[in-house]
Amino acid sequence: MLKLFWGICIFLMTTECMKYNYKNSNNLFNNHKINKKQFFIKSRLSLDTLKDNHTYDIRTWTKLRIKRYTNKKSNEVYSFINDKNTNLETENRRKKIIIANWKCYLLKEEAYKLIDKLTQIKFSNYIDVIVSPNLLFLPYLHEKIKQNNSKISPCSQDVSLVNGLGAFTGETTANLLHELGINYTIIGHSERKKGFFNVGENIEQTALKVYNAINSKLKVILCVGENYTNRECSFPFQRFRELLSLIKQKIPKEEIKNIIIAFEPRFAVGTGNPVSSSNLNNCCFDIRRAILDEIDENTSKCIKIIYGGSITKSNVQDYIENTLIDGFLIGKSSIDETFIDIIKHVDNSHHV
Repeated sequence: MLKLFWGICIFLMTTECMKYNYKNSNNLFNNHKINKKQFFIKSRLSLDTLKDNHTYDIRTWTKLRIKRYTNKKSNEVYSFINDKNTNLETENRRKKIIIANWKCYLLKEEAYKLIDKLTQIKFSNYIDVIVSPNLLFLPYLHEKIKQNNSKISPCSQDVSLVNGLGAFTGETTANLLHELGINYTIIGHSERKKGFFNVGENIEQTALKVYNAINSKLKVILCVGENYTNRECSFPFQRFRELLSLIKQKIPKEEIKNIIIAFEPRFAVGTGNPVSSSNLNNCCFDIRRAILDEIDENTSKCIKIIYGGSITKSNVQDYIENTLIDGFLIGKSSIDETFIDIIKHVDNSHHV
């Protein structure tokens, strides 16, 4: 009886503490004297409401989920850290990724001239530089990388829905790209999803391409955000969650965490209207939360998120200083020597 009595007492005390913690969790955002990690329980719905009703900096959020209660699966524990700068500095020490997507902007002579210059520049190990020219120029890029002992990685702009060898007229399979010496491929770009005079790529096809690429030992740069058309609204993540759900059915978690997520909102791509740093931080938070929910916590922490959309030499510093992104996917600003300036700027900013 005594054990039962003490058990009931402990249960009641725990319940009251949880209720008190829940009621006062919002005060964390108004208390500027917090020095330690403080944990509070919030349902997903409550967290979304919290995001809408409170002004906060995404850098204050760290570990998205510490523990999931078995008896209340809708409740999750979140941590809040008042020290913003420490977290930002730690995140910004991660290696930055700079990707050039030349699309079909350059003719042969222009492309070869830029490849010659790019493969001769030197940069530190704090950054990775990836160049994605038109398919016709990949062999020349690969040759010059070897000739100049360059650290640049060649990248394809897309892969076929089919893989391996066979009667696939007009297709370029992931298997053939890997044999050529290509390291990366872009998949799911908004222009592929929109389509050219035909029906665009759907999420099932995107997931299949991801599987083909990883199965052929290519590293994937997965583009998302094409359905984010209004900067005044929050990013609609349902399609991204559906894509993750399809990918995890065929690809193991240890491979998924090596995918690079390229966030490219439609309203920012090629418009000269880039996403603000604060909005970008919020979107990165939501991307990681979606990965956490669909895959797991480790993948959410390890996966790299880069941004693409009207990146220029003049705005890249703002993103370096004020966001938690891991790099940039650059379109039109990558088709001339401006791209070399961006590489040097990011490199110098990152390891100074």
